[in-house]
Amino acid sequence: MTLVIIGLSASIFVVPAIKMYMNHEVTTGLLLTVIFGLLLTVGCGWICLNIRYTLREKHLTIKAGFIKTDIPYDEIHKLAKTKQYLSGFRVLSSFDGIDVIHKHGEVKISPANKQLFIDELLKRCTNLKLENL
Repeated sequence: MTLVIIGLSASIFVVPAIKMYMNHEVTTGLLLTVIFGLLLTVGCGWICLNIRYTLREKHLTIKAGFIKTDIPYDEIHKLAKTKQYLSGFRVLSSFDGIDVIHKHGEVKISPANKQLFIDELLKRCTNLKLENL
């Protein structure tokens, strides 16, 4: 589903550019629009498709493209089944996501092996509560 979103965002910039090219209306604005669209598409693709969850010694690291967040285990309070599919690190990629609720807010994630992730996190977070999982 993420690839569909990336493809749609690319077509928003490419289709008008092709029409302008066919009408011999190549301008600086057209070139800038195409370059911006390609950069935006590549950037979104890198963020959406390059997601890693790493359980380190003292914290959970979530990395998506150039975005990185570290959540100390002692600040994680609860894991809950997420009901929102249009937010978080894996937009629309899973209907089985997890809300990681911590001291400063929450993060929506979708690990490949949900049960293994929960089991490993339970070993590291002594006061972790599970809700609807």
